[in-house]
Amino acid sequence: MVGGERQGPDYRAAVVAASLEVLLERGLQRFTTPAVAARAGVAQETLLQHFPTREDLLSATVEAAIAANVDHCTVLLLERLQAEGPVAGRELVRLAIEVLWEGYNDERSVATYEVRASCRTDPVLAQALQPMLTRYDAAGTDLASFLVPESLSVSGDEFRATSQLVTSALQGRAMTRHSFPDPVADRDLLDALVETVFDRFQAAWEATIPDRTSRPEPDV
Repeated sequence: MVGGERQGPDYRAAVVAASLEVLLERGLQRFTTPAVAARAGVAQETLLQHFPTREDLLSATVEAAIAANVDHCTVLLLERLQAEGPVAGRELVRLAIEVLWEGYNDERSVATYEVRASCRTDPVLAQALQPMLTRYDAAGTDLASFLVPESLSVSGDEFRATSQLVTSALQGRAMTRHSFPDPVADRDLLDALVETVFDRFQAAWEATIPDRTSRPEPDV
């Protein structure tokens, strides 16, 4: 609200929420700080005090969307594990990939892919997003290692590389399926990823079934 606007974390959260709405509705090319200020009901001058550039606002918006997606995937994963009980082998691989697919196919996630793809030709945006994207790429690997910690003990580097391969494939399909929906292609991709991951880590997937029915406490 202009005149007597909120400040602090609540203000930033409200602006970022409005920013994501604008990004979803207008796309990156028509994303502007005046549009976000109008949607949030704040003065643009005040918005610029918190987010001096368009790139700063986009970085905060993508970060919020990714954080929400990581939380959503973690909750969904735990719900599936609690409902289906201990699983191993291909069943565990498929469960993990289906959870990631649901998260990556969310419209908020798809909107962030457009921003990330633009970094290839926009060095200013790439510089603004890089520290945050590095943190959340690591968070994605941490989520995968929570599901299958035994794989990390076999080959940490290869596990991280495989996690990134799965992520890139799912994100790429999520971007294209909104323009070219094809349920058969979706299922074929998931099946291929399951076999790829299982073949790489068959011994590790079947070695043990650790307790994954509760979310790990963060290190203090």
